[in-house]
Amino acid sequence: MSMSGQLLQIGLAFGVMQVANRLNFDTPENANYIRIAYATVQVIQMAIFYYIYTQIDAKKDETELKYTEVKNPMDTGAEAEIVETTVRDYDVAQLRTAVMGALMGIAAITGIHLYWGYLRPMTLQCVLGFKTVYDNPMTKIHLLGQPASGDLQRPFKPKGLFAGKPVPSVKEVKAKEKKDAKKKVINKVQ
Repeated sequence: MSMSGQLLQIGLAFGVMQVANRLNFDTPENANYIRIAYATVQVIQMAIFYYIYTQIDAKKDETELKYTEVKNPMDTGAEAEIVETTVRDYDVAQLRTAVMGALMGIAAITGIHLYWGYLRPMTLQCVLGFKTVYDNPMTKIHLLGQPASGDLQRPFKPKGLFAGKPVPSVKEVKAKEKKDAKKKVINKVQ
């Protein structure tokens, strides 16, 4: 996410919280409206993800995709592995990750609401849920029809504070494997 995107996210969250401060959360009627709005947004979000899945499935893009991936990005000593897949399978995996993230968010917000009775996180997610869907690369490619180039080129670059170290390219990994193989041959000869 670019700096302007992050500022927009912060500004949007701040604006929603200012509106939420003016709402009377103590009345059961307002609480029910917020619950209904939150549930509606989450159903719409899942419906959009399902529609994107049908678009991915309909395209059946079997173009080969090779990229490197570190299984645990937090492990500084982890080796990158070459992953060979198709564009369709990659997109489905990315969409599955987005759905799992959304479900974890739903579980967390619902848990906070049920355990402590807070409505503000629900209010915030009524707006930010749509922004999350809009910012997803799968939405931009398969729903909005943007070309898969630049920031939308597969494989997608990890974003955020915990993105981990840069992953070497497929060529770099193959060159390292060749170099290691030569070392093994030299060591066996000696």
